[in-house]
Parts: sequence; C-alpha cells; structure tokens
Amino acid sequence: MHRSAIRANPAPRRSAVRAPSFFCVVSPVALTDPVLDPVLVHPPGSAPGWPARRPPPVGQPIGPTRALALEALEHPRTTTRLARLPRLTASAASRHATVLREAGLVDSLRRGNTVPHRPTSLGDALMDGALRAARAARGPRRR
Repeated sequence: MHRSAIRANPAPRRSAVRAPSFFCVVSPVALTDPVLDPVLVHPPGSAPGWPARRPPPVGQPIGPTRALALEALEHPRTTTRLARLPRLTASAASRHATVLREAGLVDSLRRGNTVPHRPTSLGDALMDGALRAARAARGPRRR
C-alpha cells in the first residue's frame, strides 16, 4: 500500500483494553491484532494473598518486633540468643537480623560457628531517636 493511500484512509480508532494479569510481573505488554482491539496487559496492584512489591530495605525495619530485636541487640547477641525474646522463633530472629543488616542497622560478623549481631552507628542513632520520641510522647515522669 502506498503512503498516500494510508493517509487518505486512516485506520478506525479503537480503544485499548486494559487487562491486569498476575503473570505480567515486570512491565506492561501491548498486544495488537489488525482485527481485534489492542490490549494492554499490566501487573495488578497488590491483591490479598499475593505478595506486593518489596519496599527498599530501609522501609522494612519499621514495626514493633524488629524494633524490639534492634533494642535487644544493644549488647551483641547471636541469632539463637535473639530468638529467646518472647514470641520469636529462630527462623524469625534470623530473618529480622538479615533485614536489619540489609538496612545498615546491624553488623554481623562470623566467629567460628556463631554470628553475633551488633547495631551500627545508624542503628544506635535510630534507637536513640525512637527512645527520645517515646519518652517525649509519654510526657514527664511522675514520682
């Protein structure tokens, strides 16, 4: 077909169909067909039961259990000793230590068959700020 014929007879405009798909995990995909309407397949928003996109590591430490774990690491502790906290299994303690380490809040150094964890200066600063904020929120002490 010649260019002038295309300009003279433009294709009829069709609206695109949006289709969320759990199998489209990276980026949207456009599907076109000369007869059918074009389809834009895109990743869905987080749905119940499906994992959402992982936030950056610094966003993960927020929460009472990790704050408790970071506070417990005021003195170096192994994962096993960290797991002795109430309601914390060994696997959960290991995961909390990993997330805190990835966020730069904890250092872990292997010594033989143990890995003691200790807070970094950033972890200390975070806990110092959290303690000051908690004390300020409670108000002055009553005696």
